[in-house]
Amino acid sequence: IMGFNHAMVGHPDIQGFVNAMYAGEREHLVAFTRFVQTAGLAPALRRQDWAGFAYGYNGAGYAENKYDLKLASAYEQHQVLA
Repeated sequence: IMGFNHAMVGHPDIQGFVNAMYAGEREHLVAFTRFVQTAGLAPALRRQDWAGFAYGYNGAGYAENKYDLKLASAYEQHQVLA
């Protein structure tokens, strides 16, 4: 999550956000989850709409970096483990 999104993920100032990110993985996951919810990206994840999620999370350059394909691949790999 980029620092300029600090308020969006529940931190009133950038320093609070930075401190939380230093605190550990749990805070990263909480921030990510809040970002997904606040940005309206949860429905794309539920639909497994990897392109829609990647666009919303990474912007228009997602396809150039193949983020949607990487997400789909990671999902498939973890499905096998579940």
